[in-house]
Amino acid sequence: MPDLDIVTMRMCRTNEQWVARVKGSNGNEYEVSFGPLHGSQLIKQGCEYGWTCTCKGFKFRGGCSHIQRAEKVRCGWHEQWGRWGTALAEAAEADPDVVITNKPESEPDDILEPCPECGGPTRAVRVGV
Repeated sequence: MPDLDIVTMRMCRTNEQWVARVKGSNGNEYEVSFGPLHGSQLIKQGCEYGWTCTCKGFKFRGGCSHIQRAEKVRCGWHEQWGRWGTALAEAAEADPDVVITNKPESEPDDILEPCPECGGPTRAVRVGV
């Protein structure tokens, strides 16, 4: 098996923390977030970062339609894989009931180049390729 090379790549900060308000079919609003998981969600999803929703369906099934709708709006760009969701303009037009409530802000260790997809801040990450 060949050795891995460790290289520095950029990723959009929406891969670390992102929150949106999503209107459900019954008119209620739910908070959908992507970010670090804790406790039982860390165990259930089996990864460090993932999706959560404040609806009852997510609590009982571990997934819901609100997350599926929010996934289409979050950028999630990574230099190694490209973009996670669909084009932001298309997603916003397709689902006006998904409202982003916290866009990541720049921090001192962010890279000055903005995300090529959403224009938000990017961060350098070390990746094995």
